[in-house]
Amino acid sequence: MSFGVIIFIIGNIIQITAMNSWVHMMIGRFVAGLGVGNLSVGVPMFQSECAPREIRGAVVASYQLMITFGILISNIVCYGVRNIQDSDASWRIVIGLGIAFSLPLGIGIMFVPESPRWLAGRHRWEDARMSMARLRGMKDDPKNELVEEDIQEMYALVEKEERAGVGGWLECFSDRKAGIPKTLYRTLLGILIHFLQQWTGVNYFCEFSASSARVPRSHQSTTARPSSTRLVSRTLSKPSSSLVLSTSPSLSTACTSSRSSAVDGLSSSARSGRPLGCASSRLSACPWTPRTTRPLAWS
Repeated sequence: MSFGVIIFIIGNIIQITAMNSWVHMMIGRFVAGLGVGNLSVGVPMFQSECAPREIRGAVVASYQLMITFGILISNIVCYGVRNIQDSDASWRIVIGLGIAFSLPLGIGIMFVPESPRWLAGRHRWEDARMSMARLRGMKDDPKNELVEEDIQEMYALVEKEERAGVGGWLECFSDRKAGIPKTLYRTLLGILIHFLQQWTGVNYFCEFSASSARVPRSHQSTTARPSSTRLVSRTLSKPSSSLVLSTSPSLSTACTSSRSSAVDGLSSSARSGRPLGCASSRLSACPWTPRTTRPLAWS
């Protein structure tokens, strides 16, 4: 797995050094993808071979959990560099931090015991026993009953595989060589399930769903009532337009003043906080009490 980390770091370095060509960035993404692909296979395989059977399922499932947690961290980092999005550093920092997060895996794996299953497949049974004891925290007791049960389980599996013989890659695509019906169908089914899962564009919705769902300013609702001062400014800026105060059916009979008095009354009501259209100095003097208030409209 250290090899996969090295490939991933090389790919990130290529991306960080990209200047004016998208091809440069694409090559970096391709190289980094090779490293990620290597780790996507190696990490869960190593977990399944090393974890005790009591917690094997939970350990392997934690692989996907950590991926989701990594997406969270990446979004937090992207949010942190939002103030410098006009600079190249906004994306170079994000890609560069990927190198820092990959180093613990690349360095730490060198201090982890070798896979007991890999050692057993090469008939290195004593090394497999010691590796299993270390993984179970029983380095000083390699003959423990728990370790012995795991060794016996692996021995049975290795013996069964040896009786079945060694296969080649072509057997995955040929029914005759494998001797298993629908071998090609099963192989293509597994490949296409993973391929089409990505081909649906699910990663786009995972990464950009929040920004895609955001309503543009031009499409936001304009039905909210503007403030009184804003109405006054609109009124004063359009003296040639006729002002229509559509607040209640009785408004046309209650407020029959001229345009200038309407503007004066509107300005005074905005300053005093009285309802729009009431030009009187006291609220009780207003000849109408609207039940609903709608914004002013220009006819």
